[in-house]
Amino acid sequence: MRTKTLVQTAIATAALAWAGASFAATPTVPSQPPPIVGNLDSGALTGNGGLLVAVWDSATGSSLVQWLGLNYNQIGIPDMTTAGTTLNFGPLSGFSTTFANAIGANDTGRLQYLVVAADSLAEGFGDPWDTGVRVTGQANLKSALEGLGDGGAFNVSNAGNNVATYIDSVINGTSGAPFDCNKSNPCSVIGDASSAVYFGKSTLAADLGGAAPATTSFGGAVGTALAFFDVTSESSDSFGNTGLSRAFASQYAGAQWLLNAAGQLVYSVAGGGTPTVPLPAAGWLLLSGLAGMGVIGRRRKTTAEVAAA
Repeated sequence: MRTKTLVQTAIATAALAWAGASFAATPTVPSQPPPIVGNLDSGALTGNGGLLVAVWDSATGSSLVQWLGLNYNQIGIPDMTTAGTTLNFGPLSGFSTTFANAIGANDTGRLQYLVVAADSLAEGFGDPWDTGVRVTGQANLKSALEGLGDGGAFNVSNAGNNVATYIDSVINGTSGAPFDCNKSNPCSVIGDASSAVYFGKSTLAADLGGAAPATTSFGGAVGTALAFFDVTSESSDSFGNTGLSRAFASQYAGAQWLLNAAGQLVYSVAGGGTPTVPLPAAGWLLLSGLAGMGVIGRRRKTTAEVAAA
């Protein structure tokens, strides 16, 4: 009886894994730039912040931030790591105008960029638990953040809060430039580093306001590919109730973002990237379980026949 229960449990587990993988779906790219209807979700109240690409030029005080039409919950690892995936967001609207100085000087390498979506809905008031960012970064971002130990969760929380604040106060703001963007997409400013719209300020930029350790960065130079990470903050309840907090980062296997000198933004996954629970593997596990049940049933029948003889 116990063997039958174990087999049934294995089959149920495989079926759930297969079903879970079936629901994972690579998102499609909306027409760019998509309009912002109502307010863009910042992730502060829902945990489902909009996916932004931010580009800035510290030499001129110019920046451009575009909502890509996707949100945090649409870009989880199972949805974004299918081998061969390519999401082409096209040339960013207004890129050539906003960064005409760098383009004219043939110096687009001085431009910095990052891609980020925030879940800044914390578990409780004032704590950093269960928040996260899905964000680009340098190859060492995972080890650098996780190496922070007890304080790492606050870095993750601060990053998400800074992104959410920018969306709420600047992108959704209603005063208009240079104070905010009144829901225009993209949200940009040219030659004014003092503007609230400028993304390269110390409260944001490549470390999202100091949230990245000094040894790494969420951003990189235009023309340089960036890895993609799912970064979360966890309380001690998640790892033995030690009274400590932690930052955890999972890299999207085989994935990269690349913004080129023409403003073309592409997300791609190499052949090695696969969903966390590949459908074929889950399917084979299910079939193996069914086959195992058949073998056990046949053995029981054979034993009964021998006993009867």
